Amino acid sequence: MELVTAHVRTRLRKALALDAVRDGDAWHVGDHLVHPTGDPGAQCSCPDHRYRREPCKHVLAVRLALRDPATLDALRVLLAPGPASRAP
Repeated sequence: MELVTAHVRTRLRKALALDAVRDGDAWHVGDHLVHPTGDPGAQCSCPDHRYRREPCKHVLAVRLALRDPATLDALRVLLAPGPASRAP
């Protein structure tokens, strides 16, 4: 996540409110199942991920739980004061 777009900001905000629970190689996030597929890939069962083919709030919740450096950097940008942290 090199650029924190409006979609990423919105999804990160939503991901912060979600619990990601590990179950073997997969993660349960709400009613959805996330399968990490590599660095930083993942597959989610939600329609948003299947349609857009980019990280959804469920995938971001798993990345936060795993303390993924790129996701944490995006979160820092989101939480930093200034224009980048403002809601779209």
